[in-house]
Amino acid sequence: MNQSFFLYYEEHDWAQRIKRNNYSIWYCGQSVVYHKESMTVGKENPLKVYYLNRNRVLFLKRNAGIFPFLVSFAFYTLFSMPRLLLGYLLKGKYVYARMVVKAYLWNLTHVTPRKPIK
Repeated sequence: MNQSFFLYYEEHDWAQRIKRNNYSIWYCGQSVVYHKESMTVGKENPLKVYYLNRNRVLFLKRNAGIFPFLVSFAFYTLFSMPRLLLGYLLKGKYVYARMVVKAYLWNLTHVTPRKPIK
């Protein structure tokens, strides 16, 4: 798995890389997986806000074509991010708002080329 993700979206990126390299993804419908949500960083954590927002755009940069990426990035920039920021600011969660901006700026300053599976 690509270590750039660290938390969140790494399994989605991995699945896209597998498909891009002409492998199949299989699942077993009878398996049961128990997953406790947010056990790594907690439900309310600035680190979670940062990595979810950073990696959402990182995933698109690595896996979407240029046109889908541009449309998605424009939507995030013009609608999703301002809505998140406004929500956090109105609730007085200034650290969370700062993490959204930090995640956005990270994606503007980091080039993330696609790398095939070897």
